[in-house]
Amino acid sequence: MLQISECEEIVKKATRGKENVKRIEKVTIEHFGNFLGYLGEYYRLKIVACTSDDDSLSEFQFFVKSLPIKDLRSRRSMLINSGIFLKEVRIYKEILSAFSEIDGNRDFWRPTTYLLRDDLLVFDDLTLKNYKILDDNQHDLCKKHIEAILKSFASFHACSIIFEKNEKISIDEKFHEILFETSVDDIPWFHSGLEVIRQVALKNALISESE
Repeated sequence: MLQISECEEIVKKATRGKENVKRIEKVTIEHFGNFLGYLGEYYRLKIVACTSDDDSLSEFQFFVKSLPIKDLRSRRSMLINSGIFLKEVRIYKEILSAFSEIDGNRDFWRPTTYLLRDDLLVFDDLTLKNYKILDDNQHDLCKKHIEAILKSFASFHACSIIFEKNEKISIDEKFHEILFETSVDDIPWFHSGLEVIRQVALKNALISESE
């Protein structure tokens, strides 16, 4: 799945280039729990590497999302032919990478990427920072969850505005090919639902203004 040279690159980025990778001692890839993803397969990557002059070893842990490896005939072919997985890779590579320069690589609203390939993405393992997926029976978001979501949206949109101002471009125009959602383009019920949401939002906005 990964070359040694790619593992070296991942560790260098994880240490922000402050430490030289003298050698990769061990690489372990295992399934990331029991989580199933239709648009990819999830793995936990552990790299043991020597990054110091005293020959001591350090372990680094990451989250990996890849094109389906087992189900080659159906899901993998669909994702390759539709370009859905590649779209995600390009968003991180061509758009969100520029945002990291704006917000100083703060990762509270998105994971840091360490490797981007057409078939594979390597991120922070956010479980190491005490992030977790809500339990199946926990459907309601508390105030803190909602505040965290809104702060993340605000940071994302702030980066978008600054990026467009600095580059003097429109993100929608420049990256239209990437942002165009091919997976729902020809689904009538999806667009009908969006139109209903839009009309409700407009109606509520008018009511708020009148009040």
